[in-house]
Amino acid sequence: KALPDKVPQALLQLAGKPRVPQQERKALTAFAQQAQPEGPWNPDPRLFKVTGTVHAYESRSNPVETMLQDLRTKFQTELTDLEKEEMIARHAFEQVSQRLTDQSELANQELSQQQRLSAERRADKAEAEGEKAEAERAKTEGEKYLGELTSMCQQKSSDLDSRQQLRAEEIEALSKAIEIIGGDSVAAERLPGGASAVQLGGAASLAQMLRRASSEEPDLLQKVATMLQNTAAATGSRTLALAAEKARTDPFGKVKKMIRDLITRLLEESAGEAD
Repeated sequence: KALPDKVPQALLQLAGKPRVPQQERKALTAFAQQAQPEGPWNPDPRLFKVTGTVHAYESRSNPVETMLQDLRTKFQTELTDLEKEEMIARHAFEQVSQRLTDQSELANQELSQQQRLSAERRADKAEAEGEKAEAERAKTEGEKYLGELTSMCQQKSSDLDSRQQLRAEEIEALSKAIEIIGGDSVAAERLPGGASAVQLGGAASLAQMLRRASSEEPDLLQKVATMLQNTAAATGSRTLALAAEKARTDPFGKVKKMIRDLITRLLEESAGEAD
């Protein structure tokens, strides 16, 4: 019977496939080249001989058809094997892919945890630094306050010493004033607060002072005023300066009372500051 038009071309295409064995490829190529589209299909049996050995296809009634069927069976078997291999490879790929996905998710979780811990550490660090700065600021302010307080205490102590020294000098000057205007008898007279003229410098008694002649009073007051003024200038005492002014202008009896009152007040102030 006549060979269909498309058969030679199909045989050549099949012979060009890389998976067709070399022997079958040669046979298919030679057969396709000898085939006549319009003539009868009589394949040359010699095409199926290899180096003088009769091929298995040679004994068949239609060796080309038999060869094609065998090739189809071979290709189907190879296709089945390839599909199995592909299935195994795909399964292995899916396992590897799933394992990598799990590892990636675990790594992302660990990364997120590390980032969270890092953020917490940064927050703790910032808080600690803030507390440290606040503590340092409080320390600086405390040290400043302590320095100011120490300086103030030292200044107050110095001022107290200065006032105590000034009062001692004022009391001494006033005691001398009593000696000048009163004589020895004033030393026996008790002053307010329990002090006596004797304790304040050995002054004369007030009774004897009152018996002095009135003619002596101006001279005595002038002498007292001068002594008090000189001491006030030397010590800077406003109390003695005021007493000196009073001694020049006030009556004799009033000056004596003023001096006694000043001594009493100075003694009380000195005792109060000492406490």
